[in-house]
Amino acid sequence: IFIVAVPEIKYKDLPLQTMSIHHTIFASFPILVSFSTCILCALYADYWYCFVMILLRIISSGVTCFVIGSGALGIETVMKPADGSPPGDGILLMHNGVYTVIGLCSLLLELQFLLQLLLIPQGSLFGQVMCLTSVVASWGYNSFLTSLDKEKLQQKLFCDTIKLRQAAMLSFKACTRTSMTAFTCFVLCENLPRPLKGIELMKFLLEFLPNETLVWQKWREQVMTQVQQEEGEARFNATEQLLLTTLLQDADDAYKGYINYCDR
Repeated sequence: IFIVAVPEIKYKDLPLQTMSIHHTIFASFPILVSFSTCILCALYADYWYCFVMILLRIISSGVTCFVIGSGALGIETVMKPADGSPPGDGILLMHNGVYTVIGLCSLLLELQFLLQLLLIPQGSLFGQVMCLTSVVASWGYNSFLTSLDKEKLQQKLFCDTIKLRQAAMLSFKACTRTSMTAFTCFVLCENLPRPLKGIELMKFLLEFLPNETLVWQKWREQVMTQVQQEEGEARFNATEQLLLTTLLQDADDAYKGYINYCDR
């Protein structure tokens, strides 16, 4: 269990996050291969088919990447919500409206795909090998991108963006799933006014422990009662808790004896 103290986020001050330098080096590999194969096709007189198709692939892919990368994303949120209204997370919007251009780029990519199916078989063997080499290089780079751990990358970008350091993270190890669920409920409801309003603890408990047997239902009710307990409500100290445990154990022993008596 990780407890993270997230600082106040100011959307206007968020820096632009970029990939590391080694990702740039990997990205340059398919670009260099495509340009090299395109030049070789032109030098070996395979001009009208394979050369044109490789060049068209370079242009269509480059324009599409440029258009998608030029999209300006922003979060529209209410900085000062109304009294009594909970703060919202905001809505992710695109400010410069490149949706139409992205649609045109998708048409260009589809056209390029159809043309290469028709024209590349008309080229020479050398040109076809160059086209295949370009496609394999692009496929290798795309495979590298899909192999990245997206959750780890998003976590790193999030921590770097809001300047979240390791000191702000506390970790706890729970022995069972039940203890983890109960501990999480206590932490999430800490310092909230009682009785809790707008928080459905039962849905949260059912999300982690969906068992519907009588024992689990009773356990969830007990956890909810304990979580909703008033902060100022009397609590037992160590001595009183030990005494209560002893008394409850005596009552449990008496109940077991009663059960044995009934079975005779």
